[in-house]
Amino acid sequence: MPASSVALSGGDYTDPLTAMNDVSTWCGTPSATNPCLLKIMPAVYDIGTNSLQMQSYVDIEGSGENTTKIKGNVFGLSGVVYGGNNAEIRFLTVENTGGGDFAIAIYNNSSSPTMTNVTATASGGTQNIGVINNVSASPTMTNVTATASGGTQNIGVINNVSASPTMTNVTATASGGTNNIGVINNVSASPTMTNVTATASGGTNNYGVYNGVSGTVVRIDQSVIRGTTTIRNGPGVTTYVGSTRLDGGTVYNEGTLTCAGVYDENYVFYANTCP
Repeated sequence: MPASSVALSGGDYTDPLTAMNDVSTWCGTPSATNPCLLKIMPAVYDIGTNSLQMQSYVDIEGSGENTTKIKGNVFGLSGVVYGGNNAEIRFLTVENTGGGDFAIAIYNNSSSPTMTNVTATASGGTQNIGVINNVSASPTMTNVTATASGGTQNIGVINNVSASPTMTNVTATASGGTNNIGVINNVSASPTMTNVTATASGGTNNYGVYNGVSGTVVRIDQSVIRGTTTIRNGPGVTTYVGSTRLDGGTVYNEGTLTCAGVYDENYVFYANTCP
């Protein structure tokens, strides 16, 4: 497998953006029969207002979430990392420090990367979003932490417009704004959420999981949902919740909401209703 390294000293490149833009030099043409690896050594790599675009069949591997960070201040509907198909990003942190209307750490737009052991952090914008999965994106998210804080609106993860991610061992946290939402599922999204901790706190409106717009179907199992409103289920939305703790607030339902074996913050058990 062709590979290249990024390090502040001693690597093939000193920043991941240059390395990815030069992929044809060290990798050739990435493909299923010629997969490539971009290995990023421990350090903080500030790519400014640029986005690191993932490419098909090129995996991005850091040296650990606590030791490798890709940092930027990307404005608008883009991310410090912009997702790609047939590729994995793993073992690193992505941070957007904002400064504009939107601060997004990772943006998967019509793309479905594999995300493993990734921390995505957004702050400093009016709206801060850890991860967006948009327009039929179906990434596999495993051991992912998505955090948004400090803006008027903060959202850990957005699944939007027919997005169908598989979310396993995901922590989505939003805090500090007027409106805080752990996970939004919207416009015919169909996520599968297993062992997800979705938390919203510190604002006027705090939704653990916000499901909006008819056609959205959400499955939540073995999870913890925290917020002043734990689950907000909009008209025409179908949500299934099983073996899950609904912690700290009420459920608001205008659609179809089925709870099986859930319990509240006091561990009061509800066999087939929602607290």
